[in-house]
Amino acid sequence: MLNRKLWRDIRENRLAYFSAVLVIAIGLMLFVGLQLVIQNLDMAISTYYQEQVLADLFVEVQVGREETAGRLRGIPEVKAVETYLQQRVQMDTGEPDRLGQILLRSWEPTNRLNRVKLVKGRFPAAGQAEVLFTPFFLQANHLEIGDVFPVVVGGKKETLTVVGAFISPEYVYEIDVGGLAPNPRNFGVGIVDREKLAVLTGHQGQFNRLALTFRDQGAAVKVRTLVQDYLADTTVTGIYFQKDHPSVSLLDQELAGLRKTATTLPLFFLLVAGFILYNMLSRLVANQRGQIGILKAMGYPDRQIFRHYLHYATFTGLAGGILGGLGGLALAEPLTALYTMYFQVPGLVARWQLWPLVIGLLLALGFTWTAGWQGVRTVLRLSPAEALRPEPPPAGNRLWLEKAGFLWAKLQTGLRMALRNVFRNRRRSLFTLLGIFFAYVLITTAFYLQDAVDYLLDFTYNYEQNYDGRVIFQGTVDAAVAGRFIGNLLPVETAEPVGEVGAVISRGPVHVQTGITALPQAGRLYQVYDEKGQRVLPARHGLVLSARLAQKLGVTAGDWVYVQPFLAEAKGFTLPVTGVVAKYLGMGAYTELTAFGTQLPGGKPLATGVVFKLRPEAEMSQLLTAVRDSPLVLAVSDLREDERHIRELMSKQSQMMGILVLFAFISGLSIVYNSSTISFYERRREFASLRVLGMTAKEVFRLQVTELVLLTVVAVALGVPGSYFFARLIAVSMASDLYSIPLFIAPASFGLAMAATLLFVTLAAAGIWRKVRDLSLIAVLREWD
Repeated sequence: MLNRKLWRDIRENRLAYFSAVLVIAIGLMLFVGLQLVIQNLDMAISTYYQEQVLADLFVEVQVGREETAGRLRGIPEVKAVETYLQQRVQMDTGEPDRLGQILLRSWEPTNRLNRVKLVKGRFPAAGQAEVLFTPFFLQANHLEIGDVFPVVVGGKKETLTVVGAFISPEYVYEIDVGGLAPNPRNFGVGIVDREKLAVLTGHQGQFNRLALTFRDQGAAVKVRTLVQDYLADTTVTGIYFQKDHPSVSLLDQELAGLRKTATTLPLFFLLVAGFILYNMLSRLVANQRGQIGILKAMGYPDRQIFRHYLHYATFTGLAGGILGGLGGLALAEPLTALYTMYFQVPGLVARWQLWPLVIGLLLALGFTWTAGWQGVRTVLRLSPAEALRPEPPPAGNRLWLEKAGFLWAKLQTGLRMALRNVFRNRRRSLFTLLGIFFAYVLITTAFYLQDAVDYLLDFTYNYEQNYDGRVIFQGTVDAAVAGRFIGNLLPVETAEPVGEVGAVISRGPVHVQTGITALPQAGRLYQVYDEKGQRVLPARHGLVLSARLAQKLGVTAGDWVYVQPFLAEAKGFTLPVTGVVAKYLGMGAYTELTAFGTQLPGGKPLATGVVFKLRPEAEMSQLLTAVRDSPLVLAVSDLREDERHIRELMSKQSQMMGILVLFAFISGLSIVYNSSTISFYERRREFASLRVLGMTAKEVFRLQVTELVLLTVVAVALGVPGSYFFARLIAVSMASDLYSIPLFIAPASFGLAMAATLLFVTLAAAGIWRKVRDLSLIAVLREWD
């Protein structure tokens, strides 16, 4: 009998149950889909690193001799040591609007560490001017095997023949130092025979990069210290473990952010689903108070009645879990394919695994059982006689508004009745209010993610980096000379030197390898701002840290840090932290160019590049023509092209954002419709009585809609700060060394969320009108409860 009652109740309230099932399914679809993507990425990356034997420690030096590497092989804890040559060279495409750079890296058949995986073609022949590029670079530059690719090495033009395509665990994300996203049209990595690259660069018998593997990972710190001691007579420009390798670190940050997203977003939807179910079951049980009394009087024990009502939650959890699991399996494939557009990882395909489905189903049942238990436990405590009596009506005390007689008297009768109902049935009003509140917040939060990305890019490219492009030098140049050199060019309106130096910044036992950007204090083209939008001038004798770097070091303004630059003959020194600024892409430190130069060898400000702004009538091609043959210039980056490129990359993720907005829209509609429908069923007897007393169906409907409008106004007003609260939770949970999410919600997003909420309320009101219109007065008034 109880089973028949179960299915009859579900059938009669099918839309309310469907809405709860739908929200659970959306949450679990995100959970299962994202967990499968994480597993696919993790498995493919781990396998890739092992197969290609990615080194445990990397060391970059200015120039080293092979005898030094031989000494390192004698360290007992070191398993293997290999040396490499690498050289940045200028692309010589002949195109007037492009001057990019290539990082050439040496290759030998005997390499056992950081092995290169051949995708197509063949490896470069010994002593031949042949090169391998990544598939992304070949595609972006329309190159095929057999094509000749011109480069400029040390001021001399050379030609390299493309003989194949490769991928490497060191270049999974092919991005230049300081870059924000891959741009294979203007930057790439090329693999060249070691002997040929040594001839091109004049480094025969030398190396400028080391890779080591350990016998025991527990000896990593000891080996690093020994390596630094052995290289004391060599200028070390960088030393880092595998986890700090740019490509590895970026992938780790991406996986960490994905794991946070895979927890935060589904949990948000499941919490909302739990609220819906609790609201629905508690009110269903309250409406069936008389039926529970009859069941108790007939001898049904409490535990059997409890199990009966828990079956409602079980049905909802199972249905939502199964639908969400299947949807997650379908979602995993396009999400995995999205990552293949950015990361060059072999074996990155969508694989189905059972455990995310099982965990997702258990999560759904856990949330629904908890909501079900909370919803039914109160009524089941009643004795049969007490349960058979109708629930006493709420107290009818005067409202505080009624005490303001002059104001109360001006209100229409319908509005007075609506206000009384709202305040005297606080629990019912609260559930409806929370339902509309969650609907509004869901929509706003979904739009927030896109708003944050837009703000991040606008802040970076139009406020922080307020220039048209950057000239990158072959090495370091005297800042004054660099500024005059570029500033005197005809197409340039303004130019400012910039110095970028790699360094290790330490505070006690915490060491962070990052970059220091030295800017002229009076500069206008490259500026930094704090989180309040106030400009922060680079300190003359100190460092301004990005918020993420300051957090990692555990410092604030006024603290001191130790700086060890990666420059020849540079000694470490201490500097005070003079400020903390907002930096949403990456992390780093800023200082004043001239003062910082006095700390470096030579005591002069050195520039690694110049940022510039073109004259209004000038074009980038004119500048490229002017500097193309200069021995000082390695490359020129067009900031506007970089911005267009990264926005194009971001636009490819807009489908995911669109799916999230759609999910939020569906969930919001389900919440509002569910709350209003349950509210109607609770008040059928009240509405029928009003009809008998002479009110028309339209008047009864107007009364219900007035209450709904009042609650909507309050819910939207609370939804604005509520949206900021949930947005902050998302920003904190997704923050990483790679990027930080700004806390910014566009006014248009609040407007769209309000419009969506009003649409939900309108649709819910339309459903209420049909129910009020078709209400059977006799059938309702003769019901037991």
